[in-house]
Amino acid sequence: MASQGSNEGSSSGITSAECSDSTVQLNIKTLDSRVYNFQLDKNMPVSLLKEKIANEIGLPVGQQRLIFRGKVLKDEHVLSEYHIENGHTLHLVERQPNQSQASGNSTAEPAGANGNAVIT
Repeated sequence: MASQGSNEGSSSGITSAECSDSTVQLNIKTLDSRVYNFQLDKNMPVSLLKEKIANEIGLPVGQQRLIFRGKVLKDEHVLSEYHIENGHTLHLVERQPNQSQASGNSTAEPAGANGNAVIT
C-alpha cells in the first residue's frame, strides 16, 4: 500500500516495529518531488514493484525507470539484490513513450538502382 506525502507514514497501518525482517518501507520520489510510501517485501521483484507504482500513481510500467544509488533497477532482479533497506528512497523517472519511425527518425540510404536516394 502506498501513501503520498513526504511526512506521512504508510497507510497500510503497519508500524516499523511490526515489520518483519523481510519487509521494508520505501519512499518512491518523482522528479516533481512527490513522495510515495510503500510497504514491501525485500524479495519482491522490481517488475512487481513497478506494477504497484502503476496502480498507485497511474504511470505505465513501460514508462517507469527506478534508480537507487545511481543504478537503474532491472525488472528481473529482486529488491534485496540492491541492498535496499527500510526507509531508503528510490527515484522514479518517467520514460517518454516510444515514438513511431515516421516521426522524424528517417535515415538516408545509399542511392538505389535508379540513382535516387531511398528514405526509410
